Amino acid sequence: MKFIIHRGTHEIGGSCVEVFSESGSRIVIDIGMPLTDKNGEKFDINKYKELTGPELVEKKILPDIHGFYKWDKEHKVIDGLLISHPHIDHYGFLVYLNPEIKYYLGEDAKKLIDITAIFTRVRGFIKNYLAIEDRKSFEIGDFKITPYLVDHSAFDAYAFLIEADGKKLFYSGDFRGHGRKGILFRRFLKIGPDNVDVLLLEGTMLGGGRQVCETEEKVQLRIQKILKERKNIVFFFASSQNIDRLVSAYKACLKTDSIFVIDLYTAFILHRLKKETSHIPQFDWDNIRVKFFKSHADSLARSGNKESLYLFNRCKIEMPEINAKKDNILMLQRDNSIFPSVLKHIKNIMGATIIYSIWEGYLTEKFKEFCAQKGLNIEKIHTSGHAPIETLERFKEKIKPTITIPIHTMEPKRYKNLFGRVHILEDGMVYDVNEEVERIDMLGNSITRITDMVDDSVRIKAKKSDWKTLPMPKLNTELRCDKFYTNQQIEKINLGLKPIIMEDKWFIYRDKEWLYMYRSWTGHLIYKVHFVPEENGERIDKIVINRDKTQYLWQDDKKDLETVSRLIDHLIVLPVKNNTFLTRIYNKE
Repeated sequence: MKFIIHRGTHEIGGSCVEVFSESGSRIVIDIGMPLTDKNGEKFDINKYKELTGPELVEKKILPDIHGFYKWDKEHKVIDGLLISHPHIDHYGFLVYLNPEIKYYLGEDAKKLIDITAIFTRVRGFIKNYLAIEDRKSFEIGDFKITPYLVDHSAFDAYAFLIEADGKKLFYSGDFRGHGRKGILFRRFLKIGPDNVDVLLLEGTMLGGGRQVCETEEKVQLRIQKILKERKNIVFFFASSQNIDRLVSAYKACLKTDSIFVIDLYTAFILHRLKKETSHIPQFDWDNIRVKFFKSHADSLARSGNKESLYLFNRCKIEMPEINAKKDNILMLQRDNSIFPSVLKHIKNIMGATIIYSIWEGYLTEKFKEFCAQKGLNIEKIHTSGHAPIETLERFKEKIKPTITIPIHTMEPKRYKNLFGRVHILEDGMVYDVNEEVERIDMLGNSITRITDMVDDSVRIKAKKSDWKTLPMPKLNTELRCDKFYTNQQIEKINLGLKPIIMEDKWFIYRDKEWLYMYRSWTGHLIYKVHFVPEENGERIDKIVINRDKTQYLWQDDKKDLETVSRLIDHLIVLPVKNNTFLTRIYNKE
């Protein structure tokens, strides 16, 4: 199994991962639109509307994936596209994709994506799809995929366990454990998979250090407090697709006997999700009213949902009634062109409060200046849709991955201090799960076990005749090196290493100026390390590395140098413990 993170190794948003099996099956996980452009400004696809599809790929706006786009007629269409959740930074480029592609996502996630296409400029309706369900596995080509429903600010969000070629890859998606669906995280810690090979782990919140995130219940209490103390209308800035937050706001309204005024967009979302759970507030529930705005009404009419206008009309509220009851209203709004027009029709707004319940990064200086001019007070009441460090640590501990790889983060370097064995990638790199896990196994398990048990004083010097070996193939490369070892260290290096049991994967011996490193199972010579004598020790000046792919698949000079160094430093040079049983075995030899 191999994969490419096309976007997400060093940024939050725009996630896209392509996964390959050995026999050619290909799937893609998410096709998100970036949150920001290269200049750090909010990403706007309209800036690139003059570019063709291939030009968008060339400029790296779109990831370079064969058989993915509607204009690509040369390559086989990918076998499937997994959408982890209905946030634009995970699906926003759907409009460019080949219509033959089959989507795999939650039923409600599909509804929310379609609704977004009705009301916004983010186009892309999903027709060819399979509705996935929590922990119900399905197959795409060579891949077995098990979705896990997770707690996130997006409704109907999933993580994925992907299995192929005897390996396991886990894609965390975006998740948390402190939302109204926090029980999903606690359940995952009990029944989720473990001992996976590679974990792609989101790290949105790593930049802020260790944090304690408020629960949605505490968010609700803070909203209640403001509603109890208000002396004017309260505006509630939140995403209409953050169902947890809407529930918090509605419950706060019930506790304070306030009217929760929502718009047509929100009413339509809640109504479409009605079948899935009886706990989602609806437009006709107590203390909820619907404000009609022309742009929303036009969107519903154009999309063939005109009947919804008649349905919601039963709970419609007009501006005169809002003015009459404004001291008792929590009105859902967003930072867009509608809000200034709303303010024009509300009398005496000086001193009114805005509860800003969205990521603070969206709160612009321009909007703060606008509010100050209008005499509006901004109260920030929000909790993240993402996992803080403690939650990430518990998640990783449950998964028990051989390797953890950062994704959806601005802080990949922080992973190494938090999550053990970490590989930091760059966008577009091909990562071979089989080779990397095998490499870790070679370095970690077998030789560590031997060196933890055998004392240098009883190690017998390995020699060529101890093992069946093959010569270095003609396909090889020579790298320069410059590393010094003391005479005392050289004495230990010269002992080499002879495998004891089948699982031990290296045979190493020294002959004159060369140290030979073989794979014990095959006898293939992987590394030849050359030493030159110096005062008080010896220095490595060059390393010959096997490049015959029939014997050794890895083709990365940098990682090979690291491997040789680690083998020598940590598996041969460092002192090891004594073990009486193995001492007897060595003495018998």
